[in-house]
Amino acid sequence: MGDLALTEARRAWPGKTLCVNFPGGKLYRADEEIVSYAAELLREGMAGGRFLLTFSEDFPQPEPSLRLVAEGVARYQKEDGNKALLFELV
Repeated sequence: MGDLALTEARRAWPGKTLCVNFPGGKLYRADEEIVSYAAELLREGMAGGRFLLTFSEDFPQPEPSLRLVAEGVARYQKEDGNKALLFELV
């Protein structure tokens, strides 16, 4: 939801781990939009390695919201073949 693209952040801080918060406002969108956004965010973030996705918002419906993000993670892993992810619902 900020105005700094991940590619710009990587150029500004090479070699740093980027810690990006999943924007809570996205969780008010349609289910497919949430899944697609999560997959694309991972695709862009993981392309440069050293990427951490966090969740620090009060979600509208925590369990369904995080399950949709988990679907996005699964889509990213299936499409990009990247298995070096940890995602856990607690």
